[in-house]
Amino acid sequence: MMKISSDIEKKRILLGNKSIADNEAAFHIGYGTDENFVMPMGVSIISVLENNKTKPVAFHILTEHISEESKNKLEQIVEKYPQSAICIHCLDLSVLDGLPVFSSLGKAAYIRIFLDQILPKSLGRILYLDGDIICLGDLEELSKKSFEKATVMVVKDKPDTAQKQEAKFHLRNYFNSGMLYINLSQWKEHHIPEQFLDVCFTYKKQLNHLDQDALNIVLQDQKMLLDERFNYIPDADRKNDRLPKGTLFLHYAGTKPWYCWLRFPMQKYFYEYYGLSPWKEVSLTQPRNYREMHYMSRYYRKEGKLGTSLYWLVRYLTTKAITKL
Repeated sequence: MMKISSDIEKKRILLGNKSIADNEAAFHIGYGTDENFVMPMGVSIISVLENNKTKPVAFHILTEHISEESKNKLEQIVEKYPQSAICIHCLDLSVLDGLPVFSSLGKAAYIRIFLDQILPKSLGRILYLDGDIICLGDLEELSKKSFEKATVMVVKDKPDTAQKQEAKFHLRNYFNSGMLYINLSQWKEHHIPEQFLDVCFTYKKQLNHLDQDALNIVLQDQKMLLDERFNYIPDADRKNDRLPKGTLFLHYAGTKPWYCWLRFPMQKYFYEYYGLSPWKEVSLTQPRNYREMHYMSRYYRKEGKLGTSLYWLVRYLTTKAITKL
């Protein structure tokens, strides 16, 4: 079994009230990010705080590096919401060298696995959220749930993804890893991070959903399923704007609401909190890599804007060819 260095954390930056960051009674939430994803993650944090104004909430951001500009914007959040603290944990991720990554997120896709390495030892549970999740309600219901003997609470993935991955890896109830409510004592007892890394390196050519596949394999018999309200992933149909009653977390797992070229009804939830954030004056994202260029080309083709679609298709093909050299 792989070992994880006890000094994986290189630097810690505390923003806000230290008494909240160390408070076991606060609600603790973890994120994994790189510099490209700080803005949507910040909007996600705003959505949590806007819907939980009377609760102390401590956020733990795991990253390799964070810029001074991003740190300053996160500091603006804790100044606006005195019930919050943000702790930025800069990690040495060399243990992940050799694993495949998505160009849009890099090693940050795997970083959630190290949460227990950097948290107070006395902390019993933590909620992990992907940065493309918006909170739409009170965390009270989730905080009162009992793990019983489960290691994580999760939500099953969309049927098309779940069925394919269940058949491929002989799994039951394949879940989406964008929301993980973690029982830290069980997580440590079962050595989940070490098992996770073993699976990632052993089967790295088979894991087309990377960390999510590995987590499903390791946690196959240690999960408790919640209903879709706790990690609702909308359909690709851009005309749909209906949410299940009582939705707590809206997960933009496919179509990202901050892409400048997209227009769809579900964007309104992201825009609400984006407008309250320190990034509200920052223009929305242009394509940053060949995958996003491909998304842009396909979007304009569906909209009937064939010239623009062709332009981005050429950009996609040339950028992909250069990247693969």
